[in-house]
Amino acid sequence: MVQNKKIRIGIIGPEDTLLIIKKIAEQYTESTWKFYDYKDPHEAPAIVRKHMKTDDVFIFTGEVPYYMVLTQNEDIQCPLLYIPHDGISLYRTIFEMTYHHKVSLERISIDTISEDLIKEVFRELSIPYPEVYLISELYPKNDPLAWGDIHLRLWKENKVDSIITTTRSTYNFLVENKAPVYGVRPTQSVIRECLEKAQRLGMLQYAESGQVLIQLILIDRLSELIHYHGSEYEVQKVRLELYRRLLDYAQEIEGAFTPLGDDSFLLVTTQGAYQRYTGGKLLNPIPDWVLENMPITVSAGIGEGQTGSEAEAHARIALKYAQQHGGGCSFLVTTTGDVNGPLTDEKPRSFAYQLDGKLFEIAKQAKVSPATIGKLSSAIDKLQRNQLTAVELSQALKITPRATRRILSQLEQSHVVERIGEESTSSTGRPRTIYKINI
Repeated sequence: MVQNKKIRIGIIGPEDTLLIIKKIAEQYTESTWKFYDYKDPHEAPAIVRKHMKTDDVFIFTGEVPYYMVLTQNEDIQCPLLYIPHDGISLYRTIFEMTYHHKVSLERISIDTISEDLIKEVFRELSIPYPEVYLISELYPKNDPLAWGDIHLRLWKENKVDSIITTTRSTYNFLVENKAPVYGVRPTQSVIRECLEKAQRLGMLQYAESGQVLIQLILIDRLSELIHYHGSEYEVQKVRLELYRRLLDYAQEIEGAFTPLGDDSFLLVTTQGAYQRYTGGKLLNPIPDWVLENMPITVSAGIGEGQTGSEAEAHARIALKYAQQHGGGCSFLVTTTGDVNGPLTDEKPRSFAYQLDGKLFEIAKQAKVSPATIGKLSSAIDKLQRNQLTAVELSQALKITPRATRRILSQLEQSHVVERIGEESTSSTGRPRTIYKINI
Protein backbone atom coordinates (compact mmCIF):
# COMPACT_ATOMS: atom_id res chain seq x y z
CA MET A 1 0.00 0.00 0.00
CA VAL A 2 1.34 3.46 -0.93
CA GLN A 3 0.08 5.81 1.79
CA ASN A 4 1.35 9.34 2.37
CA LYS A 5 4.78 8.22 1.23
CA LYS A 6 7.48 10.84 1.61
CA ILE A 7 10.37 10.32 -0.77
CA ARG A 8 13.77 10.61 0.92
CA ILE A 9 16.13 12.63 -1.26
CA GLY A 10 19.80 13.12 -0.42
CA ILE A 11 21.57 16.18 -1.84
CA ILE A 12 25.36 16.06 -1.97
CA GLY A 13 27.66 19.03 -2.49
CA PRO A 14 29.67 21.85 -0.90
CA GLU A 15 28.09 23.59 2.08
CA ASP A 16 27.49 27.01 0.48
CA THR A 17 25.65 25.51 -2.50
CA LEU A 18 23.58 23.26 -0.23
CA LEU A 19 22.38 26.31 1.72
CA ILE A 20 20.95 27.80 -1.49
CA ILE A 21 19.26 24.52 -2.44
CA LYS A 22 17.89 24.04 1.08
CA LYS A 23 15.87 27.28 0.90
CA ILE A 24 14.28 26.13 -2.38
CA ALA A 25 13.67 22.56 -1.16
CA GLU A 26 11.70 23.86 1.82
CA GLN A 27 8.87 24.66 -0.62
CA TYR A 28 8.50 20.95 -1.51
CA THR A 29 6.98 19.48 1.64
CA GLU A 30 5.96 16.21 -0.10
CA SER A 31 9.52 14.89 0.27
CA THR A 32 12.11 14.54 3.02
CA TRP A 33 15.31 16.39 2.08
CA LYS A 34 18.70 15.42 3.49
CA PHE A 35 21.87 17.45 2.91
CA TYR A 36 25.38 15.98 2.90
CA ASP A 37 28.23 18.48 2.53
CA TYR A 38 31.80 17.74 1.50
CA LYS A 39 35.06 19.63 1.14
CA ASP A 40 36.15 17.64 -1.91
CA PRO A 41 33.93 15.87 -4.52
CA HIS A 42 36.05 12.73 -4.09
CA GLU A 43 34.08 12.24 -0.85
CA ALA A 44 30.81 11.77 -2.78
CA PRO A 45 31.09 7.98 -3.44
CA ALA A 46 31.60 7.29 0.28
CA ILE A 47 28.59 9.47 1.18
CA VAL A 48 26.39 7.54 -1.25
CA ARG A 49 27.58 4.17 0.05
CA LYS A 50 26.80 5.27 3.61
CA HIS A 51 23.24 6.42 2.88
CA MET A 52 22.14 4.34 -0.12
CA LYS A 53 19.98 2.05 2.06
CA THR A 54 18.02 4.91 3.60
CA ASP A 55 17.65 7.41 0.73
CA ASP A 56 15.49 6.92 -2.38
CA VAL A 57 17.27 9.39 -4.73
CA PHE A 58 20.56 11.28 -4.74
CA ILE A 59 21.12 14.72 -6.27
CA PHE A 60 24.63 16.08 -6.82
CA THR A 61 25.33 19.80 -7.08
CA GLY A 62 27.43 19.24 -10.21
CA GLU A 63 28.40 16.67 -12.78
CA VAL A 64 31.88 15.96 -11.35
CA PRO A 65 30.73 14.13 -8.16
CA TYR A 66 27.92 12.52 -10.16
CA TYR A 67 30.38 10.86 -12.55
CA MET A 68 32.70 9.92 -9.71
CA VAL A 69 29.86 7.97 -8.09
CA LEU A 70 28.82 6.35 -11.38
CA THR A 71 32.40 5.21 -11.92
CA GLN A 72 32.95 3.73 -8.46
CA ASN A 73 29.45 2.46 -7.57
CA GLU A 74 27.90 0.73 -10.58
CA ASP A 75 25.77 -1.46 -8.28
CA ILE A 76 23.67 1.48 -7.05
CA GLN A 77 19.99 0.87 -7.80
CA CYS A 78 18.48 4.22 -6.76
CA PRO A 79 18.27 7.12 -9.24
CA LEU A 80 21.15 9.61 -9.44
CA LEU A 81 20.79 13.18 -10.74
CA TYR A 82 23.00 16.24 -10.95
CA ILE A 83 22.12 19.91 -11.22
CA PRO A 84 23.45 21.09 -14.59
CA HIS A 85 25.12 24.41 -15.28
CA ASP A 86 23.11 25.80 -18.18
CA GLY A 87 23.50 28.83 -20.42
CA ILE A 88 21.69 31.16 -18.00
CA SER A 89 24.20 30.25 -15.27
CA LEU A 90 27.06 31.17 -17.59
CA TYR A 91 25.31 34.43 -18.60
CA ARG A 92 25.21 35.45 -14.96
CA THR A 93 28.91 34.76 -14.47
CA ILE A 94 29.88 36.67 -17.61
CA PHE A 95 27.70 39.61 -16.49
CA GLU A 96 29.42 39.63 -13.12
CA MET A 97 32.85 39.57 -14.77
CA THR A 98 32.21 42.30 -17.33
CA TYR A 99 29.79 44.63 -15.52
CA HIS A 100 30.90 44.44 -11.90
CA HIS A 101 34.60 43.64 -12.29
CA LYS A 102 35.37 45.02 -15.80
CA VAL A 103 37.23 41.82 -16.66
CA SER A 104 38.39 41.11 -20.19
CA LEU A 105 36.98 37.96 -21.81
CA GLU A 106 39.59 37.75 -24.56
CA ARG A 107 41.62 34.96 -22.93
CA ILE A 108 39.93 32.59 -20.47
CA SER A 109 40.10 29.02 -19.21
CA ILE A 110 36.91 27.09 -18.38
CA ASP A 111 36.15 23.63 -17.02
CA THR A 112 33.14 21.26 -17.26
CA ILE A 113 31.18 23.48 -19.68
CA SER A 114 30.95 22.31 -23.29
CA GLU A 115 32.44 24.36 -26.09
CA ASP A 116 29.09 24.35 -27.92
CA LEU A 117 27.36 25.99 -24.94
CA ILE A 118 30.15 28.56 -24.52
CA LYS A 119 29.99 29.51 -28.21
CA GLU A 120 26.20 29.76 -28.06
CA VAL A 121 26.30 32.10 -25.06
CA PHE A 122 28.92 34.39 -26.60
CA ARG A 123 27.03 34.44 -29.90
CA GLU A 124 23.74 35.39 -28.20
CA LEU A 125 25.52 38.14 -26.24
CA SER A 126 27.11 39.42 -29.48
CA ILE A 127 30.57 39.03 -27.92
CA PRO A 128 33.48 37.84 -30.10
CA TYR A 129 34.40 34.28 -29.21
CA PRO A 130 37.56 34.52 -27.07
CA GLU A 131 40.64 32.37 -26.87
CA VAL A 132 39.42 29.57 -24.60
CA TYR A 133 41.24 26.74 -22.85
CA LEU A 134 38.69 23.97 -22.18
CA ILE A 135 40.43 22.34 -19.23
CA SER A 136 38.14 19.34 -18.68
CA GLU A 137 38.25 18.45 -22.39
CA LEU A 138 41.97 19.02 -22.92
CA TYR A 139 42.74 17.20 -19.65
CA PRO A 140 39.81 14.78 -19.14
CA LYS A 141 41.06 13.33 -15.87
CA ASN A 142 38.11 13.78 -13.50
CA ASP A 143 40.11 15.59 -10.83
CA PRO A 144 39.08 19.14 -9.84
CA LEU A 145 42.36 19.84 -8.04
CA ALA A 146 44.33 18.80 -11.12
CA TRP A 147 42.15 21.18 -13.14
CA GLY A 148 42.99 23.87 -10.58
CA ASP A 149 46.71 23.28 -11.12
CA ILE A 150 46.26 23.64 -14.89
CA HIS A 151 44.16 26.81 -14.55
CA LEU A 152 46.79 28.28 -12.24
CA ARG A 153 49.69 27.38 -14.53
CA LEU A 154 47.99 28.95 -17.57
CA TRP A 155 47.40 32.15 -15.60
CA LYS A 156 50.96 32.31 -14.25
CA GLU A 157 52.31 31.72 -17.77
CA ASN A 158 50.19 34.70 -18.91
CA LYS A 159 48.16 32.58 -21.31
CA VAL A 160 44.82 33.51 -19.75
CA ASP A 161 43.48 36.65 -18.07
CA SER A 162 40.65 35.05 -16.10
CA ILE A 163 39.29 31.65 -15.06
CA ILE A 164 35.75 30.23 -14.95
CA THR A 165 34.94 27.07 -12.99
CA THR A 166 31.80 25.20 -11.93
CA THR A 167 33.55 23.22 -9.19
CA ARG A 168 33.78 24.62 -5.67
CA SER A 169 37.02 22.82 -4.71
CA THR A 170 38.70 24.18 -7.86
CA TYR A 171 37.38 27.65 -7.05
CA ASN A 172 38.67 27.54 -3.46
CA PHE A 173 42.09 26.32 -4.58
CA LEU A 174 42.42 29.18 -7.08
CA VAL A 175 41.21 31.78 -4.57
CA GLU A 176 43.86 30.58 -2.12
CA ASN A 177 46.45 31.12 -4.86
CA LYS A 178 45.06 34.61 -5.60
CA ALA A 179 44.10 33.71 -9.19
CA PRO A 180 41.31 35.71 -10.95
CA VAL A 181 38.62 32.99 -10.74
CA TYR A 182 34.84 33.25 -11.12
CA GLY A 183 32.35 30.54 -10.21
CA VAL A 184 29.32 29.38 -12.18
CA ARG A 185 26.32 28.67 -9.95
CA PRO A 186 23.10 26.93 -11.03
CA THR A 187 20.01 29.10 -11.34
CA GLN A 188 17.00 28.69 -9.06
CA SER A 189 14.81 27.54 -11.97
CA VAL A 190 17.26 24.74 -12.83
CA ILE A 191 17.44 23.72 -9.16
CA ARG A 192 13.63 23.57 -8.92
CA GLU A 193 13.42 21.48 -12.08
CA CYS A 194 15.95 19.01 -10.69
CA LEU A 195 14.19 18.77 -7.31
CA GLU A 196 10.85 18.06 -9.00
CA LYS A 197 12.43 15.42 -11.23
CA ALA A 198 14.01 13.78 -8.17
CA GLN A 199 10.60 13.56 -6.47
CA ARG A 200 9.08 11.92 -9.52
CA LEU A 201 11.93 9.41 -9.92
CA GLY A 202 11.80 8.63 -6.21
CA MET A 203 8.12 7.80 -6.38
CA LEU A 204 8.73 5.52 -9.36
CA GLN A 205 11.58 3.86 -7.49
CA TYR A 206 9.33 3.31 -4.48
CA ALA A 207 6.72 1.74 -6.74
CA GLU A 208 9.15 -0.88 -8.08
CA SER A 209 8.32 -3.37 -5.34
CA GLY A 210 4.90 -4.48 -6.57
CA GLN A 211 2.08 -4.02 -9.04
CA VAL A 212 1.51 -0.30 -9.24
CA LEU A 213 -0.80 2.17 -10.87
CA ILE A 214 0.32 5.59 -12.02
CA GLN A 215 -1.89 8.50 -13.01
CA LEU A 216 -0.57 11.35 -15.13
CA ILE A 217 -2.99 14.28 -14.89
CA LEU A 218 -2.73 17.18 -17.37
CA ILE A 219 -4.60 20.50 -17.38
CA ASP A 220 -6.22 20.80 -20.81
CA ARG A 221 -5.32 23.81 -22.97
CA LEU A 222 -3.54 25.77 -20.25
CA SER A 223 -2.35 28.41 -22.75
CA GLU A 224 -5.99 29.25 -23.57
CA LEU A 225 -6.70 29.70 -19.86
CA ILE A 226 -3.76 32.11 -19.53
CA HIS A 227 -4.97 34.05 -22.59
CA TYR A 228 -8.54 34.17 -21.25
CA HIS A 229 -7.60 35.50 -17.82
CA GLY A 230 -4.81 37.73 -19.09
CA SER A 231 -3.21 37.38 -15.68
CA GLU A 232 -0.63 34.87 -14.57
CA TYR A 233 -1.73 35.51 -10.97
CA GLU A 234 -5.30 34.30 -11.65
CA VAL A 235 -4.01 31.20 -13.43
CA GLN A 236 -1.65 30.48 -10.54
CA LYS A 237 -4.64 30.59 -8.16
CA VAL A 238 -6.35 27.93 -10.30
CA ARG A 239 -3.21 25.75 -10.26
CA LEU A 240 -2.85 26.01 -6.51
CA GLU A 241 -6.50 25.14 -5.89
CA LEU A 242 -6.26 22.14 -8.24
CA TYR A 243 -3.07 21.06 -6.47
CA ARG A 244 -4.84 21.23 -3.09
CA ARG A 245 -7.79 19.17 -4.31
CA LEU A 246 -5.61 16.58 -6.03
CA LEU A 247 -3.57 16.22 -2.85
CA ASP A 248 -6.81 15.45 -0.95
CA TYR A 249 -7.76 12.97 -3.69
CA ALA A 250 -4.34 11.30 -3.46
CA GLN A 251 -4.87 10.73 0.27
CA GLU A 252 -8.29 9.19 -0.40
CA ILE A 253 -6.86 6.76 -2.97
CA GLU A 254 -3.86 5.94 -0.70
CA GLY A 255 -1.41 7.47 -3.12
CA ALA A 256 1.78 9.52 -3.27
CA PHE A 257 1.42 12.74 -5.23
CA THR A 258 3.72 15.36 -6.78
CA PRO A 259 3.46 18.15 -9.38
CA LEU A 260 5.55 17.70 -12.54
CA GLY A 261 5.34 21.26 -13.82
CA ASP A 262 2.91 24.08 -14.45
CA ASP A 263 0.22 21.92 -16.02
CA SER A 264 0.76 18.29 -15.01
CA PHE A 265 0.78 16.07 -11.92
CA LEU A 266 1.78 12.50 -11.10
CA LEU A 267 0.12 10.14 -8.63
CA VAL A 268 1.42 6.68 -7.64
CA THR A 269 -0.83 4.14 -5.96
CA THR A 270 -1.55 0.40 -6.09
CA GLN A 271 -3.95 -1.41 -8.39
CA GLY A 272 -5.73 -2.69 -5.28
CA ALA A 273 -6.34 0.84 -3.99
CA TYR A 274 -7.68 1.89 -7.42
CA GLN A 275 -10.06 -1.05 -7.54
CA ARG A 276 -11.31 -0.34 -4.02
CA TYR A 277 -11.87 3.30 -4.87
CA THR A 278 -13.82 2.52 -8.07
CA GLY A 279 -15.65 -0.52 -6.69
CA GLY A 280 -13.73 -2.84 -9.02
CA LYS A 281 -15.08 -1.10 -12.15
CA LEU A 282 -13.25 0.53 -15.04
CA LEU A 283 -14.15 4.09 -14.04
CA ASN A 284 -12.37 7.40 -14.01
CA PRO A 285 -11.16 7.47 -10.40
CA ILE A 286 -10.88 11.28 -10.25
CA PRO A 287 -14.05 12.37 -8.40
CA ASP A 288 -16.28 15.20 -9.63
CA TRP A 289 -15.50 17.41 -6.62
CA VAL A 290 -11.88 17.79 -7.79
CA LEU A 291 -13.00 19.97 -10.71
CA GLU A 292 -16.21 21.40 -9.23
CA ASN A 293 -16.61 25.15 -9.99
CA MET A 294 -13.19 25.29 -11.65
CA PRO A 295 -12.69 26.85 -15.13
CA ILE A 296 -10.66 23.89 -16.41
CA THR A 297 -10.85 20.29 -17.56
CA VAL A 298 -8.14 17.68 -17.19
CA SER A 299 -6.97 14.67 -19.15
CA ALA A 300 -5.70 11.64 -17.26
CA GLY A 301 -3.57 8.72 -18.37
CA ILE A 302 -3.66 5.74 -16.02
CA GLY A 303 -1.07 3.00 -16.37
CA GLU A 304 -0.75 -0.38 -14.69
CA GLY A 305 2.58 -2.15 -14.40
CA GLN A 306 4.67 -4.69 -12.56
CA THR A 307 7.23 -1.91 -12.02
CA GLY A 308 7.09 1.85 -11.73
CA SER A 309 8.77 2.41 -15.11
CA GLU A 310 6.34 0.07 -16.86
CA ALA A 311 3.34 1.75 -15.21
CA GLU A 312 4.64 5.19 -16.16
CA ALA A 313 5.18 4.15 -19.79
CA HIS A 314 1.60 2.83 -19.91
CA ALA A 315 0.31 6.04 -18.27
CA ARG A 316 2.00 8.16 -20.96
CA ILE A 317 0.39 6.05 -23.67
CA ALA A 318 -2.99 6.37 -21.96
CA LEU A 319 -2.59 10.15 -21.66
CA LYS A 320 -1.95 10.42 -25.41
CA TYR A 321 -5.22 8.57 -26.07
CA ALA A 322 -7.05 10.94 -23.69
CA GLN A 323 -5.65 13.99 -25.49
CA GLN A 324 -6.45 12.52 -28.92
CA HIS A 325 -10.03 11.99 -27.73
CA GLY A 326 -10.34 15.73 -27.14
CA GLY A 327 -9.34 15.99 -23.48
CA GLY A 328 -11.52 16.07 -20.41
CA CYS A 329 -11.41 12.30 -20.06
CA SER A 330 -9.32 9.39 -18.81
CA PHE A 331 -7.84 6.29 -20.45
CA LEU A 332 -6.19 3.27 -18.81
CA VAL A 333 -3.51 0.94 -20.21
CA THR A 334 -3.21 -2.41 -18.42
CA THR A 335 -0.15 -4.57 -17.79
CA THR A 336 -1.10 -6.63 -20.87
CA GLY A 337 -1.12 -3.53 -23.09
CA ASP A 338 -4.91 -3.29 -23.42
CA VAL A 339 -6.27 0.24 -23.74
CA ASN A 340 -9.54 1.06 -21.99
CA GLY A 341 -11.37 4.32 -22.44
CA PRO A 342 -12.66 6.83 -22.23
CA LEU A 343 -13.47 5.84 -18.66
CA THR A 344 -17.03 6.96 -17.94
CA ASP A 345 -20.03 5.61 -16.06
CA GLU A 346 -20.77 3.44 -19.08
CA LYS A 347 -18.69 0.44 -20.13
CA PRO A 348 -15.54 1.82 -21.78
CA ARG A 349 -14.15 0.62 -25.07
CA SER A 350 -11.28 -1.87 -24.81
CA PHE A 351 -8.69 -2.45 -27.53
CA ALA A 352 -5.06 -3.49 -27.88
CA TYR A 353 -2.34 -0.86 -27.94
CA GLN A 354 -0.07 -1.10 -30.95
CA LEU A 355 3.25 0.56 -31.63
CA ASP A 356 3.25 2.87 -34.60
CA GLY A 357 4.36 1.27 -37.85
CA LYS A 358 7.98 2.42 -37.69
CA LEU A 359 8.60 1.14 -34.14
CA PHE A 360 6.83 -2.14 -34.86
CA GLU A 361 9.12 -2.73 -37.86
CA ILE A 362 12.18 -1.94 -35.73
CA ALA A 363 11.05 -4.50 -33.13
CA LYS A 364 10.49 -7.08 -35.84
CA GLN A 365 13.84 -6.39 -37.52
CA ALA A 366 15.82 -6.50 -34.24
CA LYS A 367 13.94 -9.57 -33.00
CA VAL A 368 13.01 -7.96 -29.70
CA SER A 369 9.57 -7.57 -28.18
CA PRO A 370 7.47 -4.54 -29.16
CA ALA A 371 7.19 -3.76 -25.44
CA THR A 372 10.98 -3.39 -25.20
CA ILE A 373 11.06 -0.98 -28.15
CA GLY A 374 8.13 0.93 -26.67
CA LYS A 375 9.93 1.37 -23.34
CA LEU A 376 13.13 2.37 -25.13
CA SER A 377 11.24 5.00 -27.14
CA SER A 378 9.57 6.29 -23.97
CA ALA A 379 12.96 6.55 -22.20
CA ILE A 380 14.45 8.56 -25.09
CA ASP A 381 11.43 10.87 -25.07
CA LYS A 382 11.86 11.51 -21.34
CA LEU A 383 15.63 12.10 -21.57
CA GLN A 384 15.17 14.18 -24.76
CA ARG A 385 18.29 12.73 -26.36
CA ASN A 386 19.24 9.53 -28.16
CA GLN A 387 22.96 9.38 -27.35
CA LEU A 388 23.45 7.50 -24.09
CA THR A 389 25.72 5.18 -22.16
CA ALA A 390 24.44 1.80 -21.00
CA VAL A 391 24.44 3.03 -17.38
CA GLU A 392 22.31 6.08 -18.22
CA LEU A 393 19.87 3.96 -20.20
CA SER A 394 19.65 1.30 -17.49
CA GLN A 395 18.63 3.97 -14.98
CA ALA A 396 15.95 5.27 -17.36
CA LEU A 397 14.62 1.74 -18.05
CA LYS A 398 14.95 0.67 -14.39
CA ILE A 399 16.82 -2.53 -15.32
CA THR A 400 20.37 -3.69 -14.61
CA PRO A 401 23.27 -2.39 -16.74
CA ARG A 402 23.96 -5.99 -17.81
CA ALA A 403 20.40 -6.43 -19.13
CA THR A 404 20.65 -3.06 -20.88
CA ARG A 405 23.90 -4.01 -22.60
CA ARG A 406 22.29 -7.24 -23.80
CA ILE A 407 19.44 -5.27 -25.39
CA LEU A 408 21.86 -2.76 -26.92
CA SER A 409 23.98 -5.57 -28.37
CA GLN A 410 20.91 -7.13 -29.97
CA LEU A 411 19.81 -3.81 -31.44
CA GLU A 412 23.36 -3.07 -32.60
CA GLN A 413 23.37 -6.21 -34.74
CA SER A 414 20.29 -4.88 -36.55
CA HIS A 415 21.89 -1.41 -36.98
CA VAL A 416 19.23 0.20 -34.78
CA VAL A 417 21.99 1.15 -32.34
CA GLU A 418 25.51 2.32 -33.19
CA ARG A 419 28.60 3.08 -31.13
CA ILE A 420 29.66 6.68 -31.65
CA GLY A 421 32.38 7.23 -29.05
CA GLU A 422 33.56 6.79 -25.51
CA GLU A 423 33.06 8.82 -22.36
CA SER A 424 35.95 8.83 -19.90
CA THR A 425 34.78 9.66 -16.39
CA SER A 426 37.95 9.14 -14.39
CA SER A 427 41.61 8.26 -14.69
CA THR A 428 41.06 4.78 -13.29
CA GLY A 429 37.62 3.74 -14.54
CA ARG A 430 37.07 2.12 -17.90
CA PRO A 431 35.74 4.48 -20.61
CA ARG A 432 32.00 4.05 -21.20
CA THR A 433 30.71 3.43 -24.69
CA ILE A 434 28.27 6.06 -25.98
CA TYR A 435 25.46 4.59 -28.08
CA LYS A 436 23.27 6.38 -30.60
CA ILE A 437 19.76 4.89 -30.71
CA ASN A 438 18.05 5.40 -34.05
CA ILE A 439 14.34 5.11 -33.31
